[in-house]
Amino acid sequence: FEISPTLIRYDVAEPAGQTSLAFSELQRNFKGAKATGAPLLRPITNFYMTDPISRASPTMAKCTNAFLLKT
Repeated sequence: FEISPTLIRYDVAEPAGQTSLAFSELQRNFKGAKATGAPLLRPITNFYMTDPISRASPTMAKCTNAFLLKT
């Protein structure tokens, strides 16, 4: 437990250490941005081909083609 002391602290929620850093970075990157009302888009259009094993699989390629043709 020398690697991670949190593994022996049961029933304790550890605070996130990078929350304020992430928030300030978001503020800096999007300062002055306005909401447009446009719908949010999904960044991943084909979930089934996101990993290299599925992309290399002929079976998954056939399944993906069937899924894409269905929708």
